[in-house]
Amino acid sequence: MKFKVGIVDDHALFRQGIKELIQCKLDCDVIFDVADGGDAIKLAEQGIVPDLLLMDLNLLRVHGKETLSWFNNNIPDVKVIVVSMCSDEQVVTEMIVAGARSFISKGATAETLIECLQTVNQVGWFLPSHLTPYILRDLQRQKVSNRNEGSQLTETDKKILFYLCKEMTHTEIAERMFLSVRTIDDYSNKLAKKLCVKNKAGLIVYAVKNKFDEYILD
Repeated sequence: MKFKVGIVDDHALFRQGIKELIQCKLDCDVIFDVADGGDAIKLAEQGIVPDLLLMDLNLLRVHGKETLSWFNNNIPDVKVIVVSMCSDEQVVTEMIVAGARSFISKGATAETLIECLQTVNQVGWFLPSHLTPYILRDLQRQKVSNRNEGSQLTETDKKILFYLCKEMTHTEIAERMFLSVRTIDDYSNKLAKKLCVKNKAGLIVYAVKNKFDEYILD
């Protein structure tokens, strides 16, 4: 079954190019391409809702951050992917923490964009390896002492958070813990719900803020 994509960018030529690329390479339908976040919100309110939303940040009327917030609060099943010329570490971290499923540079290759769309559609998130250090560096500057939630975590939860901080994939974590990848996927999904975060990026953010990167394994 084809998945549905929406595109939000104030450059018509960019929208057209992205639309042609992804419809050629992926089994998807681009159900709308609009110039502003407000237009995407209006369409969603009318029932025209994509599975994935590719969105620029710097839009003319309704900013990308406001659009992301609206979809997260009103239609959280829509997976928002930020596509931007901006590569500022703080902005990248802010958008991931706010609930974006990925952050892709407009300077990325077509292959990276296609991989991102496929992965977000299938897994729910896509965090390119070059973004993880951005997030970790930014969060490690913050002093966070409150770890009350940590008392609710099992030893398995803590180990998974530790390994995520080390930039390990679910496959690598499964091998290290002598479990199946599916089991690690299930643990991660339950852990995300327990900690009220949206995705793997949210788990990494939580783990670093609460110093699970310093956790001592038994």
